[in-house]
Amino acid sequence: MDLPFLANYLCVHNMLKAHARTYQIYNEEFRGTQMGKVGLSIPCRHNFPKNENETEAAQIAFEYDCGWVAHPIFSQEGDYPAVMKERIRENSKLEGLPFSRLPEFSPEWIKLM
Repeated sequence: MDLPFLANYLCVHNMLKAHARTYQIYNEEFRGTQMGKVGLSIPCRHNFPKNENETEAAQIAFEYDCGWVAHPIFSQEGDYPAVMKERIRENSKLEGLPFSRLPEFSPEWIKLM
């Protein structure tokens, strides 16, 4: 089965889960004695609209570029941006896939994020 871009989505999904678990382990087992910090570098760029009528497109591009990694960690929802979930699910459906190429977080993982 040829699934374009599936590997990218799975890679980021697993990276986010690994980061969440690493943060939890450090927080529970080492922070009390080491007093350190756990960080994450997110290479983001801001997309400026060509004109003031394209601000929504720039915001969507930002959600895909930065929100893909940042939203699950820093948002109250603890999940991917809604626009990504909706659009990727719809595109996957149009491609004939029985599932979205963007993996879903379980409620337990969302809470851990």
